[in-house]
Amino acid sequence: MADVLAETKAPVIFFHSSAYALSKHHRNVPDCLDISAYPQLAKVLLKREATDEQVQEFAGENISRAWSEVEDYSKILKSAMEKPNQATWLGRK
Repeated sequence: MADVLAETKAPVIFFHSSAYALSKHHRNVPDCLDISAYPQLAKVLLKREATDEQVQEFAGENISRAWSEVEDYSKILKSAMEKPNQATWLGRK
């Protein structure tokens, strides 16, 4: 996972994964990526007079934005005829 984050130029969305601490599978997300403070971040945004709509954009609509950016970057790579990195990493199962 760290290799992918280091290599990518597009936003990253984790799906079909779980917490590595709960299930030690190579596809799961390690604990170094901590999102437990997101609810507190939303509270801080509201205290700083962000609107409900702005907080909703941050919390949920941001996923749609990130997904669109991934699709846009994919089109750029295809038009440049750049192929994805297919390198096999050490320890892959």
